[in-house]
Amino acid sequence: DELSVFAASTAAEGAEVLVQSGGTEVLRALVGPAGAISFSVPANDTPTGYTVAVLGPTGLIEGRLDFEAVRDQVAPVTTLDAPPPKATDQDEVTLTGDAGDAAQLTINGADVPLDEGRFDISLSLVPGLNLFDLVATDGVGNVAASRLQTLFDIDPPEVESVDVGRPNGANGPIEITEVARDESGLRQAASYLLQVGAQEREGFLRCDAATGVCRASLPAEPGALQLIEVVIEDYAGNAAFR
Repeated sequence: DELSVFAASTAAEGAEVLVQSGGTEVLRALVGPAGAISFSVPANDTPTGYTVAVLGPTGLIEGRLDFEAVRDQVAPVTTLDAPPPKATDQDEVTLTGDAGDAAQLTINGADVPLDEGRFDISLSLVPGLNLFDLVATDGVGNVAASRLQTLFDIDPPEVESVDVGRPNGANGPIEITEVARDESGLRQAASYLLQVGAQEREGFLRCDAATGVCRASLPAEPGALQLIEVVIEDYAGNAAFR
């Protein structure tokens, strides 16, 4: 709530200094050795204009300078153009965005170059979960921190089981069930190609990412069942074929 001001003047030591705001006197001080001037003025959330003036022996202003004080207690707001992917099969991710009024931006402790508040950085990934701490600091020390994460996944989903049959009997509908696991999660649809007798049927299994179970139900149709192919993908773009 207070701004310390340090200035230099060509005035002689002992000259009187007058500080005003809006024409009202705020304080008086004296010029120190080598023309040094120092004082403190109130600062609040609304910019306040001040005038510092050096007075001559007769009390007239011989030199003056205007300045403004404002108290900043708001941390910088960092905005990403797009969040990092939840999962990726690439070994690098690019982050672009705006750091607001930040004077410094770091990620995991390393300085990030700023160009008029904008940033554009490429980050190398290691297999597994990657965590990034983005810290923005403005000119008066207000800090905003956020944690970003992305999963570098180059492994296809692990298929635990595949089952094709008519659980309600020979005249019942055909059901396909597949159970799979993947660190980055399964996509909602998995394509399949099924042979029923002499006919081929294709479509999509619906996958539950929480349970890892993918299912599809087809109308009743006679004929031997043979699952030709199922393709299940994770969110990083890796695919498993069965």
